[in-house]
Amino acid sequence: MIANQIIRRITDDDLVVANLTGNNPNVMYELAIRHAVAKPVIHICENGTVLPFDIKDSRTIFYTDDMLGTQELKRCFEDYVTNIDYSKQYLDNPIHNAVTNFADTITTHETSGIKLCFSLMTNSEQLEDQTYPTKTSPSGYSIKIFNLGGKPFYLESFSLGYGKNTIMDCILSEETVIPPYKNYEFSLDWQEYDSLQHHCKKSALEKCEVEAYEVGGKTFCGELDLSLPYLQTNYRGI
Repeated sequence: MIANQIIRRITDDDLVVANLTGNNPNVMYELAIRHAVAKPVIHICENGTVLPFDIKDSRTIFYTDDMLGTQELKRCFEDYVTNIDYSKQYLDNPIHNAVTNFADTITTHETSGIKLCFSLMTNSEQLEDQTYPTKTSPSGYSIKIFNLGGKPFYLESFSLGYGKNTIMDCILSEETVIPPYKNYEFSLDWQEYDSLQHHCKKSALEKCEVEAYEVGGKTFCGELDLSLPYLQTNYRGI
């Protein structure tokens, strides 16, 4: 199929030239594929085109669509091609920048082939629905445990703390298996979230320690970024 041939050329060719004039959706899709494989790509664009925010800061050769503009485009293009190093990956693009930034926001710990990371999440729709919540009703906040390793993790419980202080012990009602490259989400009730919020404010915490306990006695440690409680509003109003 033609589409398959095009994609194969986009991923395999040494150099791709993307003409972004007019912000054609197909071109943007194909450019994203090229960014994902981190191979050399040259952006060209006719003057007057307003590029999307996520690529507007990328190096782009702007040109004027006339005879003089063609000559200038040729000169800039030749200079660009001369400086390309085909032996390295080109990671400075929106896709690889986003992946790198996400990896920097979570802390991983690897032991015996198991790699865990921890993230604080929120469900804004659930928060807004909590008109008359109780201490044990869902808070709309949860802790996700990601298993980025190649082996399953048999989660029994985990705890949050800092220094010698314990914020909370999170006991699961039953043993939970987190398969490789999957995650488990532990929902916090309002009492648990209040405890987390209290310690954040009291000690100006930005991160806390996490200990995850596996069936059989193994312990895996990591960190949880606590910036989220500062960014969200407690919707209870009580």
